[in-house]
Amino acid sequence: MRKAGRIEEAGEHLKRSQVLKTLRARQQANPQALGPPEAGAAGTGDGGSISQPEEDAVILDLDPPDTRTRKDLEGLIDLHRKNAAFAYQSLGRVETMRANFGRAADFLENAAFWDPLLRDVFFNLGFARLKAEQPDRAARALVSAWQHSPAKPEIPQLLAPLALQLVELRQLDEAWNVSEVLVKARPEVADLYVLRGRILAFRGKWDDALAQLRLALQKNPSIGDAHYIAGTVLIRQGELDRALEEFNGELRLNARHPQGIYHKAFVLVSQRKADEAIPLLQELTRLAPGYAEPYYQLGKALLDKNESLLAIANLETAAKLNPAAYYIQYQLSRAYTKSQRREDARQALAKYQELKKAHDQRRNVTRSEAPALEEVDE
Repeated sequence: MRKAGRIEEAGEHLKRSQVLKTLRARQQANPQALGPPEAGAAGTGDGGSISQPEEDAVILDLDPPDTRTRKDLEGLIDLHRKNAAFAYQSLGRVETMRANFGRAADFLENAAFWDPLLRDVFFNLGFARLKAEQPDRAARALVSAWQHSPAKPEIPQLLAPLALQLVELRQLDEAWNVSEVLVKARPEVADLYVLRGRILAFRGKWDDALAQLRLALQKNPSIGDAHYIAGTVLIRQGELDRALEEFNGELRLNARHPQGIYHKAFVLVSQRKADEAIPLLQELTRLAPGYAEPYYQLGKALLDKNESLLAIANLETAAKLNPAAYYIQYQLSRAYTKSQRREDARQALAKYQELKKAHDQRRNVTRSEAPALEEVDE
């Protein structure tokens, strides 16, 4: 009761202050209800409208600002913030139930602004962002939710598929932050280290990627994709024999792993072992007939065996399936030259140069990421 009395006295003192009179004058000129933080407005207890910096001004400019009054006024502001946060959270929940997830997320964002410690505010925000198909913003909210409530089991359940989605979207920073949470929450799960290996491989951090993949295999020697991703990393490092061992390891676990078959053949073609590569590539064209790269590698292997007509047929198929791939046009130019088709060779070379220039320009504008293996092997 004494505390309530002090707060009431402090409120009276606030009403008498010249600062509040000024704020009331502003409110009469622009009467508004409680507004979102981004608009620079938040409701006072008596229906006025003041911004966060002005709240501080009220405290600092009171005359006289004795210690007890100041403390009670700070308590009023804290109460105001909690009331605003609760209001926004309630509105967010209503819009979530209505499946208006974008609007719900905006309300919940404001709730988190006013009171970051409000129970489940970041979790509810992350859920709404996820449903609104905003994976990067969902990830940030759910990471914050886990930092506030690390024992809440629903958070890792939402983060695990979200991490895979972020990797596919190449939103690698957010994906890595999510993986950090997941590894702390579930350090025994081998798939998480495969995920981290993928992220690091996309970033071009080859040694770090291999370290994560080794951790995955230590935790589960039968884990899928760890050997395969390690093999692609070793190709980047020029370790073709070790890469071949990794692809063989993946194929022992899954003999029909299309990427494992392809990259094993890729290594064999790079080592000029066409006779070993060709049966694998022919099998892969049956397993994945709409995938351009097996036809491309098959064309290269046949070209090394001086089978130009078959090489051209496969390279032309690859070019139709992936018309933007400049490296296919380069090999076509070589094949046409060997077949004495000089005009076709000239056109293919011109197409290669055009596509290569466009590719380099896009790469400079968009993101820094390791190039495709075919680009390296051009």
